[in-house]
Amino acid sequence: MKVNKIGVTFVELMIVVAIIGILAALAIPVIEKKRQMEDSVVVEKLTPQQLMDDKLNLVQNYGHGAFYFPFAEMSEYLSVRGAFMDKNPSLEFVSAEPHVILQNNINSHYGDYGATVGHVVYFK
Repeated sequence: MKVNKIGVTFVELMIVVAIIGILAALAIPVIEKKRQMEDSVVVEKLTPQQLMDDKLNLVQNYGHGAFYFPFAEMSEYLSVRGAFMDKNPSLEFVSAEPHVILQNNINSHYGDYGATVGHVVYFK
């Protein structure tokens, strides 16, 4: 005679609980160690002057009085250019032009379009 059983036995339930307990015992120390490492990391807040100095370090000298400012956003470019001129009072601003990279959009019937990625500034 064949017996169809429905549900789970107590032994099967205890095996599943034991497996979950073992996995939890392995995971808890790893999670706790990661949490302690995150707590020990100190985030240093930079002053506005340090942030500006970091941006000024990105300015590249192209030679012959030309400098590349890798800032596409106009307000950021203008603030860095002002700080650059303050640090280099012997330089006199002549002109600036956006550095545009031409990209071809194949799906567009308008042809080429450009993306401003920075500004080339000329001093004398």
